[in-house]
Amino acid sequence: MIKYAMIKAILSALAVTAPIAETTYLDTGIYYSDIQSVVDSEGEEWGYDAELPDGTPVIIIFDSQNTDSRYDDVITGLTEIKG
Repeated sequence: MIKYAMIKAILSALAVTAPIAETTYLDTGIYYSDIQSVVDSEGEEWGYDAELPDGTPVIIIFDSQNTDSRYDDVITGLTEIKG
């Protein structure tokens, strides 16, 4: 029982102190279903498959992978811009 409580306390401490969103950033773009990609606000095309209609304006969620280069970033999600 003490072993379980100790492991739980360590995991809780790690969850509180771990930088979760430090490498995440947002950009806007357009999703194209016919080519399964999204074009960001700077005109860069990124391969990504989503269940969205062609030409949907989106917010792109990127993970920078803790590097300065944008070319190794990874899209972790898209959110449709409604309106």
